[in-house]
Amino acid sequence: MVTGKIVIVDDDPDILSLVMSTIRKFYKNHQVEILAADTGKAGLELIEREHPRLVLLDIQMPGMDGMEVLHHIRASRDKRVARVPVLMLTVKRDADTVIEAIQKGATDYLVKPVNREELMSRVKKILESDKLPD
Repeated sequence: MVTGKIVIVDDDPDILSLVMSTIRKFYKNHQVEILAADTGKAGLELIEREHPRLVLLDIQMPGMDGMEVLHHIRASRDKRVARVPVLMLTVKRDADTVIEAIQKGATDYLVKPVNREELMSRVKKILESDKLPD
């Protein structure tokens, strides 16, 4: 059984709704709590407070963008925050952006529009990995 919190950070309410409903449906018999933020700053605060098992993070957001949020996550003194798996979920598909995200510590990278089966395949792989933070 998968348990824990998943934080989704995206400024597009339609994407938030789609991703939340997809994960809820897939993990309906598990103890998974899904939390959402619509800005990078709010997302980072949520991550620092809730210590999720997984973060799904958009790159293009006003104010603090996803790359900056990722940087703050990986630089955190709180090891539960610094080690959280981060799945980038973005429209940016160019190789330079993908490489930058991976170099900054993204666990995985998925381009929107997202295929629900592919999304859940990647989420499942991360959540069921033995490398999750304590």
